[in-house]
Amino acid sequence: MLHSVKPCSIHLRGGLRPPATLGQHFDFVYVDARHDYKGVYEDMVAYWPKLKKGGIMAGHDYVTQFEGPQQGGQRWQVNYDGTEDKTNTVVKGAVDRFSTERCRQLTIAYGEPFAKSGKRDKWLWPTWALRK
Repeated sequence: MLHSVKPCSIHLRGGLRPPATLGQHFDFVYVDARHDYKGVYEDMVAYWPKLKKGGIMAGHDYVTQFEGPQQGGQRWQVNYDGTEDKTNTVVKGAVDRFSTERCRQLTIAYGEPFAKSGKRDKWLWPTWALRK
């Protein structure tokens, strides 16, 4: 059976919750706004209730601070509120915590080509996904 899917893109600045008037529930939620531990975790917590049962929540950049951001001079271990993630687990840590707390199997897609060169690179930006 085929189901139609109506796309809905919601672009919010970090720290904002889904609009209260947003009565919809989604088949798919993609988290790729903030990259600090607190920001990723809070976005996942905020949008999980908006995801339909059986829906997919996914995101990008499943890495620790040392698996990519640091090499690009980025400081993802600094949370949006100025505190520092001493574990340096950033996106990977937040996603792992969330999936563990909700007993959800996490799927990781490795091997994406490096965006700038198009070549395979040591520092890849894996995508993650989990089903509600």
